[in-house]
Parts: sequence; C-alpha cells; structure tokens
Amino acid sequence: MEFYLDTADTAQVRQFIRSLPLSGVTTNPSLVAKVRRPLSDILNELRDMLGEKTRLFVQILANHPDKMVEEAIKLSEQHRNLVIKIPVTLSGLEAIKQLTAQNIPTLGTAVYGAGQGFFGSIGRSKLYRPLCQPY
Repeated sequence: MEFYLDTADTAQVRQFIRSLPLSGVTTNPSLVAKVRRPLSDILNELRDMLGEKTRLFVQILANHPDKMVEEAIKLSEQHRNLVIKIPVTLSGLEAIKQLTAQNIPTLGTAVYGAGQGFFGSIGRSKLYRPLCQPY
C-alpha cells in the first residue's frame, strides 16, 4: 500500500514524514492557493524534503486540451517524477491521451462516477482518483 498526503502545506508534510512512510504528496489548485506560495517553490521544497524518487501529483489549471498539454509539459520539464492530475472531462481526456503518447504520467481526477472512470481508461491514464461522498 502507498500513502499519499493531500496538501500543499510543506510544514504539514514535514510533520508527517517523521512518523509515516509517505509515498508522495498530491496537490490541487485550491490547496496551493491556501498556502499562498508559488507552486514551483512548493514543489522544490517538497522535492528537497522527500527526495527525487518520491512522486508528486500536481493538478493543472488550464481548461483547453492544448493549454493543458502545454502546462503539463512545462511542469514535467521543471520538476522530476511528477504525475500530472487532469480532470476527466472531454478536454481532459484529450489532454491525457496526448500526454500519455509523450510518456508523461497522468492521473485522472475529479472522477465522480464509474462512467468517467471508464472513459478515462480509454484516454489511457493509468491512475484515477475517484471522489466519493461519505454515507
């Protein structure tokens, strides 16, 4: 089993790495906005703390497929061992397909049902993050 912390707060990550074997960190735009720091600074600090082999999951902001791909490529060139989180929408599926063809790892996010997960698999993303409501 792998354990990922969902945060952009590097102080929080520092606390958890003392006691938990973190496999990586996941972020999204709202988590990054809460800490009011540039994403690049956060990723650099996480990389310094967690090492080169630790996976970091970063969600892109763009909504148009070409812009999604452009943003993902830029992030991947600047930071090693990233997995790009892309919402499983029609635009996202197109971007996932293009990025997969370029060997850029993706995670289909904002999956609210089995249908979205199915279509995401057609787009060839190997990782998915379903969002579930508590009962």
